[in-house]
Amino acid sequence: VQQEGDSPFHYKVTFTYKSAEDLTDDPLDRPPQFSFSGGLASAPAFWYFPNSNDNSTKRIIINTAGDPIGGLDRDEGEFNISIVLNTATFDYAKAQLYVGSINSDTYSGGAAKTWKCMSISGNRKIEEVAGTKYVYWEASTTLAYRNTGWDLQTWDVGFNEIVSGARKKIMAGSEPVSEPAALSAGRAKTPGQPPDLLTFRIYPMRPFTGTFPPLPT
Repeated sequence: VQQEGDSPFHYKVTFTYKSAEDLTDDPLDRPPQFSFSGGLASAPAFWYFPNSNDNSTKRIIINTAGDPIGGLDRDEGEFNISIVLNTATFDYAKAQLYVGSINSDTYSGGAAKTWKCMSISGNRKIEEVAGTKYVYWEASTTLAYRNTGWDLQTWDVGFNEIVSGARKKIMAGSEPVSEPAALSAGRAKTPGQPPDLLTFRIYPMRPFTGTFPPLPT
């Protein structure tokens, strides 16, 4: 209902009709609804493509002396999926368990550790269909996909090395090094050699298959 014109007695009334055939009587029988969006997210830059037409060969980013260049960022593709489905109850404990976790299994074609649960929310709904009242929960889940995964990566560099089981300063001549040196298995590399990358899993892993509905193809 919306008032039109200057007269307080003039209203425009709009009716919206929907066929009963378009509604499944029981909201719990309705299929999940999916929304997809893709964009760019900021991520650390450790490597580059040395060849103009080759997207498979990568090299780490170092200066001409072989030292790592830190603090660089790049854009990375991130694919977000929103899943909305009706449930009889809302499992608060499970929602708390899964938010911030990554997949331990292959989920909808994505390898382990490529999906991350960004959010889970639930809204209690009351709906009347054909004279029957239904009380249920509308649960919404947002998942994010990155093909490079969600592990943390950083340079394997430092001021100390492990020699014969003991932690010792890395020396440059008679003095300790003034800049972090490249390491390999705890030992300092030869000066000028590029550093290695260390990978750490920082998010808990949980099975996504069977927990979230499979994505439509």
